[in-house]
Amino acid sequence: MFLGMLNYFRGLIYDYARNVEPLINLTKKNAPFVWSVECENSFNEVQEIILKKPALKNFDPNLPISLITDASKIAICGMLLQKKDNVYCPLEFFSRQLTPAECKYPSIRRELLATYASVKHFHDQLLGENFELLTYAKPLTEYQCLDKEPEIVARRLLYLGTFSFTPTHIPGSLNPADFLSRVVEKIL
Repeated sequence: MFLGMLNYFRGLIYDYARNVEPLINLTKKNAPFVWSVECENSFNEVQEIILKKPALKNFDPNLPISLITDASKIAICGMLLQKKDNVYCPLEFFSRQLTPAECKYPSIRRELLATYASVKHFHDQLLGENFELLTYAKPLTEYQCLDKEPEIVARRLLYLGTFSFTPTHIPGSLNPADFLSRVVEKIL
């Protein structure tokens, strides 16, 4: 019941997939129900996030749109933002756990997957807009260099090519999505 309620609010919770991973693992078929320290930490952290008032802003069609994406070894996430008075304001969050096959991807393919899945999730807000794509994966800023990858990579690049965006590399130490995802990953 708790996870069902959280799922309803997943768009308001930054890095939802990583935050609830220990709890979701308890619900998997044939998984023993063992309430561990990781489960307790996950449960408490998600409660704190829900109880805090989110600092989400309403979409303003007059402001530029930015998308920050990140991938780790267990999940991908994206943040849809708008910049007002030189400050990025979050509009909505997206995240999901990686499948076992996706966990085996090299990091650049996981980063591309994070970008692809985030753009697909925010399709309605991004289509027809010229937005800024912020990523710490420098090869994604020159995604033509990925053309020797498998066919699925080519399909994802073709999909991304239907959008108008400017890819911008930001160092990992300055990427808020990266910082938060790594902190959460260490907790899990």
